[in-house]
Amino acid sequence: MWCTLLSLYFFFERSKIDFLLIYFFILFMLKFRLIRGGKQNNPFYKIGILDAKTKRNGQPLQILGFYNPIKKIIKLNIYILLKNLKTGVKLTYRLWILLLKLKICKNIK
Repeated sequence: MWCTLLSLYFFFERSKIDFLLIYFFILFMLKFRLIRGGKQNNPFYKIGILDAKTKRNGQPLQILGFYNPIKKIIKLNIYILLKNLKTGVKLTYRLWILLLKLKICKNIK
């Protein structure tokens, strides 16, 4: 395990903080997810960053905004979205389709 970590460290040739961030994203795969809330037949979704192994409505690491499909309202912090996409956080398929429909992000994936 440590041999692979050292080889990754020398492969990326970055500082220790960058290396730990890359290792964290490799070890704990993070995803942008829709977290459901609201009542029956009246849903709304929070957009958050979760570990890939957590449940759909699990505790998010960070909330980026919300989406109301009935009123077609979306509020999203695009700066944090793009910053985390660069570090390796993945989009779920539903959220990717939503962002393409709203023309927020093009050709991501």
